[in-house]
Amino acid sequence: MLTIIKGMGLLLLTLILFSLFSLKAPKGDKAMSGLAGAAIASFLIEAIHKYINGDFLKIAFLGEVGISSGNLAGVAAASLVAINMGANPVFALVAGVALSGIGILPGFIAGYVIG
Repeated sequence: MLTIIKGMGLLLLTLILFSLFSLKAPKGDKAMSGLAGAAIASFLIEAIHKYINGDFLKIAFLGEVGISSGNLAGVAAASLVAINMGANPVFALVAGVALSGIGILPGFIAGYVIG
């Protein structure tokens, strides 16, 4: 029971911090929009292909596609955040490609700095 309460508290704290960032940081709403797009582009595709098509339906190729898209979360975050904030798309993709294999949160921070 305590684990559930701690998890709910951490989730609430995270949502509060994301909301404050969106409202108070310069171009925070645009940055968070890019982060949401990166999460959909990487984790949703990973969930569908790796777990449903790969593990459940036993299609190995689509399982590998899911793993690949999950590993590119940092690339997507850095690129989409920087582009949403108005950076040159070439610079945004250079920053994104440099973060191959890095997680979504470091990609978000790099995209925010570039943007």
